Amino acid sequence: MSVTLYPGTPVPTRRPLWQRLADDLVLGWRGWQAAREAQRRLRALEGLSEHTLRDIGMAQCTGLRARSIAASDFLRGL
Repeated sequence: MSVTLYPGTPVPTRRPLWQRLADDLVLGWRGWQAAREAQRRLRALEGLSEHTLRDIGMAQCTGLRARSIAASDFLRGL
């Protein structure tokens, strides 16, 4: 009986540079899109009155200024 040594299956321990760059680019793009969408949602909420924000449960949302109905109307040009 003879024994043949098997060198094993090569397992890559590191990804190629182009693959790491592509993955970083995709993650950066997704992060930028998520931040832009969050900013867009906050801007949309800023146009609502204080009473409406309280009714929908967003009165304590970070980044929104508490203001009166008169101030909101003035900013919207009413």
